[in-house]
Amino acid sequence: MIVKMKKVAVVCLKSTREATLDELRDLGVMHVEIDEIKDSSERTDLEQLNSNASRISMLLDGVSGTHNKGEIEKYEDGKTVFKKAAALFAERERIAKRCEQLEREIENLKPWGNFDPNIIGEMRIKGVQVYLCEAPDVQYKEFAAREDIVVEEIQRNKAGVHFVIISQQQLDEEELPLAQLPGNISLEEAEKKLQNYLKRDDEISVELLILKESHPVLNEYVDNLNAQLEYATVRDGMSDHGELICLCGYVPVPEVEKLEESAATHGWGLLLEDPDPVNDRVPTLIKIPKVFRLISPMFEFLGISPGYDEFDVSVCFLFFFTIFFGMIVGDAGYGSLFLLITIIAAIFIKSPKAKLPIRLFATLSIATIAWGAWQGNWFGTAPTPTEEGNALIQLICFTLALAHLCIGRLWRAIVYGFSRAAFGEIGWALILWGNFFLIRSMLVYPDIPYPKEIMYPLYGGGILLIVTCGINWKDVADIFNFPFGLIGSFVDMLSYIRLFAVGMSGYYIASSFNNMGMSLTEITIWLTPVTILIILFGHGLNIALCLMGVLVHGVRLNTLEFSNHIGLRWAGFEYKPFKKLDSK
Repeated sequence: MIVKMKKVAVVCLKSTREATLDELRDLGVMHVEIDEIKDSSERTDLEQLNSNASRISMLLDGVSGTHNKGEIEKYEDGKTVFKKAAALFAERERIAKRCEQLEREIENLKPWGNFDPNIIGEMRIKGVQVYLCEAPDVQYKEFAAREDIVVEEIQRNKAGVHFVIISQQQLDEEELPLAQLPGNISLEEAEKKLQNYLKRDDEISVELLILKESHPVLNEYVDNLNAQLEYATVRDGMSDHGELICLCGYVPVPEVEKLEESAATHGWGLLLEDPDPVNDRVPTLIKIPKVFRLISPMFEFLGISPGYDEFDVSVCFLFFFTIFFGMIVGDAGYGSLFLLITIIAAIFIKSPKAKLPIRLFATLSIATIAWGAWQGNWFGTAPTPTEEGNALIQLICFTLALAHLCIGRLWRAIVYGFSRAAFGEIGWALILWGNFFLIRSMLVYPDIPYPKEIMYPLYGGGILLIVTCGINWKDVADIFNFPFGLIGSFVDMLSYIRLFAVGMSGYYIASSFNNMGMSLTEITIWLTPVTILIILFGHGLNIALCLMGVLVHGVRLNTLEFSNHIGLRWAGFEYKPFKKLDSK
């Protein structure tokens, strides 16, 4: 259920700004809406600090590896962890740039070997001009043929020739193909410096691994910065009206009484009104029955939320997504493996945030076991599919499509009540029934004749209801979209065949790897380890593809096909009240 909201405006004296914000934050019921934020140096500094701390937290979380330092002292202050980690990452960045520079210098110095660059300067003081050059072979031969200079070849490669020109007279350097060499540094010195920098980089890696042990307190520091930044943003977003200031937002209807009591206690002015779903950006708060809340992690993962004026399809989404998951994975062996992983996770992960995801994955695992066991499919060892069996699964797919899409249409009809629009939705439901019988005879059981005595009344009655009640004849776009809607309803139902196709492809991939691996044992028993590796690799790949298929196809059927028929745009954004940081 989507909780109803009230649009509120809280008015207080400018002198009580801080006290009002503190009280509103303690209440934790108001989703603040800010139109314009006044500039303040404090908020700007907080934004910069929060951005840096969040970036360092992400970098530290990505540090991987082990160290042998044994017991280490963990920091209790997140700010200290941030400063130390920031300094180490900055030093590592400087080292990376210097190492890159040294590697280029070493690459340039290698053809010349190890020599002291200062010798060239000393020789020039004594009147001997030395030039290090690099040129193609043709140009090198031109210099080698000259009698006024001495040319010594150092090294030859595909790029050209490295050579030295020695002259008693100073030559015009613009006419010489001088090699691009670093400053006064030898190859040995450059390599030594590179090794020292790499050694320091290894030391930094160990220091960061040790510091990562204190990553939780750094996260707490980042959370505190977020809370401070939110407070500063709300404060700077309050609109001034002389000696009065105002803060606007939205409060769930069940929480309005708390706000009214606080307003009476602190002497605030309070304006309450019903929001306009069209012109107001109303946040969405979904109150899901406790038994169905396990679908919440999926919505958070996908980053979707119905709009305030849309439908709460949480229960419907959970029911059909669970079925789709079981059909797409379709292997009781995989489901058993998922369930085992879930049980282990439930034993060792005690975080409250992990409770709902674990319950959701356990439910999906059980659905996979049920579907796979019904088909006798355990790690790709099911009996070879028959035409009758495939037809039955296809019929189940289209039956699910009929139920899923009709729920969307009839749901809208119920919401519309006894109105013309409701009869239009019933007309679309009749079209879906006609599509079901048409697809059944076209694809599932081609030998069964079309049930014309059923299909004609369904299509005729559906089109009649849509034309008379479901089309806005004043809207040209609605009129022209009608034939495309008819085609789209057929395509939407046909789209559910993907449940059969993806599930069947998973079975054949698993079965093929099983056969590939077992065929090696027929050659010699000594290839058994290779057989095991092939089978494990195949099933691991197949599991990854199945889970990807769930995200691509199982989610799509809910968020696209079903959503089109129920009129759900997923245009909402989450209700986030202005409140204190949750204590841990």
